[in-house]
Amino acid sequence: MPEENKIFKYLTLFLIIAAFIILLREVILKPIIPSKSIPEAILKIKVNYEILEKPEVKEFLPYEQISLPEKVGRENPFRPY
Repeated sequence: MPEENKIFKYLTLFLIIAAFIILLREVILKPIIPSKSIPEAILKIKVNYEILEKPEVKEFLPYEQISLPEKVGRENPFRPY
């Protein structure tokens, strides 16, 4: 019986200390939350779409369609060779 009492005391003490540490970290020493504001430099970004009108760039714009091979794979891929 005294052995169980000793374990119970230490377990209770450990739980009280753990609760105090959690309370201290989360409530009393409130974590600093960074602001969610967007910096002005990001808001002032402007995209220059006129560059797409240059002839050097226009020749890159029309892509050729890639043709797929007519027959791909075997008729029954699970049949052994």
